[in-house]
Amino acid sequence: MSLDSGDPNQPAGWTVDDTEPHDQIVYYLFINQLNFTPTDPGTWEVTPQKGFVKLYARNINGSYIHLATYKSLPFKMIVSKNPLTYPAPSRNAIVSQTWGEIKTR
Repeated sequence: MSLDSGDPNQPAGWTVDDTEPHDQIVYYLFINQLNFTPTDPGTWEVTPQKGFVKLYARNINGSYIHLATYKSLPFKMIVSKNPLTYPAPSRNAIVSQTWGEIKTR
């Protein structure tokens, strides 16, 4: 959630600079629930640990709110400090065009 100047719910003393300028909800998986496996220098594969995983969000006061607990949360994500080898397609690219470019590589 973000605050805007003039918001009647804005806490006393807060300014617009204290918040994210975009209206969005951020979900949290805490780092102690994740595995980080190095794959290359500066690159890691991130997967959830086995067992229960808890999902959180933060309220306007900065407190974490427990949203859900999952028996398992199957996902895999690669994070890297290195630049992308293949940049993301432009926002005007169509799926079939992008797929054609990937197949030619």
